[in-house]
Order: sequence, then structure tokens, then C-alpha cells
Amino acid sequence: ALRAWYIKINQLLQDSGFKRSHSDPNLYFKSDGNDIVLLIVYGDDLAITCSGTAAIHK
Repeated sequence: ALRAWYIKINQLLQDSGFKRSHSDPNLYFKSDGNDIVLLIVYGDDLAITCSGTAAIHK
């Protein structure tokens, strides 16, 4: 079940414009030139941080 969820979340994040890190496949990032959003997938948990609060709402 966890693998199926990981495949689904990976596709969802990439469809939302996130890029997957080459050095860590659990790290995703999205940048618009001004702000950056970092997202870590760990099991069925997500951790997200960004350079500004407006970036997280985009």
C-alpha cells in the first residue's frame, strides 16, 4: 500500500510542477525565480518549507 501511495504522490507532485532531486528521491522542490518550496516525503508523512508564506499558497 505504501508503494502505491508513493507512486501516486510522486505523480501528483510532478504534475503540480515540483521537480524531484537527483541526490535524494524523497526531496522535491519548486521555484518560480523569487521563492522556493521544498517538500520531503518520508513514508506517508510530508514536510514542507518555503522561502516565503506566499509561495506555499501558489
